[in-house]
Amino acid sequence: YLYLSGNNIETLPENMKNVTLVDLSSNEMGPSLPVNVAKALTSYGNMQKLELTKNQLEDLSEFENCSIDTINLLQNRFHILPNHFFERFPKLNTVFFDCNFLKTFQNQSSNSIVKLSLSLNCIESIDSSSIYFSQLTYLDLSKNQIKELPNNLSKSFPALHDLNLSDNFITEIPEDQSDDSVFPTTLKVLNLSNNLITKLPSSVTNLPNLANLNIDNNQIETIPELNKSLKKFIATNNKINKVIEQEISSLKEFALNNNELDSFPTELKIPKMNSILINHNNFREINFTNILSSKITTIDISFNQIESIPKEIFTNLPNLHAFYAYFNKITEIPAEISNCKTLFTLDIS
Repeated sequence: YLYLSGNNIETLPENMKNVTLVDLSSNEMGPSLPVNVAKALTSYGNMQKLELTKNQLEDLSEFENCSIDTINLLQNRFHILPNHFFERFPKLNTVFFDCNFLKTFQNQSSNSIVKLSLSLNCIESIDSSSIYFSQLTYLDLSKNQIKELPNNLSKSFPALHDLNLSDNFITEIPEDQSDDSVFPTTLKVLNLSNNLITKLPSSVTNLPNLANLNIDNNQIETIPELNKSLKKFIATNNKINKVIEQEISSLKEFALNNNELDSFPTELKIPKMNSILINHNNFREINFTNILSSKITTIDISFNQIESIPKEIFTNLPNLHAFYAYFNKITEIPAEISNCKTLFTLDIS
C-alpha cells in the first residue's frame, strides 16, 4: 500500500507490481494529474484502489489502468465527466464522484461498474439516451439540481437495485409508457425524499421488487395503492390527507408522521407491521381493528387530538415495547395496561 496523502507529490516510481492501493488525497493536484504521476499509476498492473480525494482535479485524460476496481474522486473540481471516461478502466466497479461541480450526466457507459456515487454536484439533467451501465446496482444522485427525470431510466440502468434521488428539485415522476419503463423492475430501494413531488405515480407503485420507499418531505396528498413487495415505507412530512384502502402483507415499518390526516388510516391493513409512527397529524380517535399485528413493538401517535386510548393496544399486542402518545388530550389510561408484560416505555406526557 502507498499512503501518500497530505503531501505535494509530483512524481512516482513506475512499474511497482506489488502495489494494490494508492492514496494521493490532499496533494494539491490539479487541474490534471502530474504527468509523471499519471504515467506511474498507469503502469501499476495490480493496483485495485486509488484515492484522489480533496485535490483540485478537473481532468484525468492522461491516466488509464486495466486492473483498478475503485476510484475515489470526492471533493475535486470536475465540471464535466469526460466522455467515455469509464471505458478506460475495464475492471472498474466502484466510483465516488461526490462533491464536484458536474452539471450533466451523459455520454457514459460501462459493463463493469456496480456502484456509482454522484452526490453533491450540480447535475441538472440526465441524458438517458447516451448512458448505459449494464451491471450498475447502486446509483446516488442525491443533493443535485435535478428537476426532471427521463422516462426510460430502465434502459440506461437495467440491473439497478438502489437509487437515491433525494434532495433535488423534482416535481413530477413520469408515468411508464407502453414501450418504456421509468425505473427497472430490479429496483429494490428508492429514495425520493426532500423533493417537490405532488403525486406518487404507477411507475413507482407498480415496481414488483421494491422493498424500501422513502418519500419524506414532499408535497404528496394521497397514498395510492402501494407495491405489495414493500417492507419499509416512509412518507413523513407531506400533505397526506387520504389513504387508499389496501393490504400490504410484507410491510413491517411505515411512517406517516407530520401529515394532514384527520382520521386514523384504517384503510391500511398490514399484518406483519412491527411499528406504527403516525405522530403530528390531526386525528382524534384510534381504531386499530383492521391493522393490529401481534408483531408490533412500537407505536407513536403523539401530537394529535386523541382523547382516549383503546384497551386493545394493551390486550392484543403481546410484543409492544414502547407506546408514545404525548401532547394529546388523553384523560385516562386503560386498566388493561397491567396485562402488557413487555411494555418498557409509556409516555403520554
